[in-house]
Amino acid sequence: MSSVELAVGPTTRRRAAERATITPRPARRRRYLTESTPWRRTHTGRAVVFAVVGVAVLVVCWVKVSGKTTLRAQQGWAIGSLIGVTIVCLAAGAWLLAGLREVRLGRRQLLIDIVAVIGQPTAVTAAGARRGAVAAVLVSGPNMTLMHRPDCPIVRGKPVAVVSPAEIEARSPGRCGMCAG
Repeated sequence: MSSVELAVGPTTRRRAAERATITPRPARRRRYLTESTPWRRTHTGRAVVFAVVGVAVLVVCWVKVSGKTTLRAQQGWAIGSLIGVTIVCLAAGAWLLAGLREVRLGRRQLLIDIVAVIGQPTAVTAAGARRGAVAAVLVSGPNMTLMHRPDCPIVRGKPVAVVSPAEIEARSPGRCGMCAG
C-alpha cells in the first residue's frame, strides 16, 4: 500500500453506497420551503420607513397650508404634499416589486429542484435554468393525434415515446390544450 492510498474497510464502502443512493438536497437554502411570505424584514422595514416619511411630509404640508387663504401661499405646500404622496407610492411599489422578485426566485428554484431531486423528464438548459424556463420534451403514442408533456394526465399510464423534431414537422400533430404541450 502506497502512502497515497487509504485503507477502505467494508463499513466505509457501505456508507459511501448509502450516500450515493440518497437523493441529493438542493445546494442552497430554499426560502420557498420554510417561509410563508415572500417579503423579508428588510423589504418591509424599508417600505414602512419611506411610507412614514411620506405621511409625515403630507401632515406637515397639510398643517402649513391650512392657515393660508391665497392660492400663491398654498401652491408650495400643495407641491410638497404631492411629493409626500409620491414617496408613499414609491415605497408601496418597491415593496410589491421586492415580493414579486422573491416569488420569481422561489419559482425558479422550485423548477430546478423538481428537475434535480425528483427527476422530472424535462431538460433544463443552462440559460433556461437561470431564467426558470424548462425546455419542453413532448411525447405521443400510437393512435394519438396530439403531442403532450410527459407529466400530462392524459398520457399517464399509456405507452408513449418522445416526439423528435423531424417527426413534428413531418406529421405536424396538434398540441394538447390541457397540458399546453
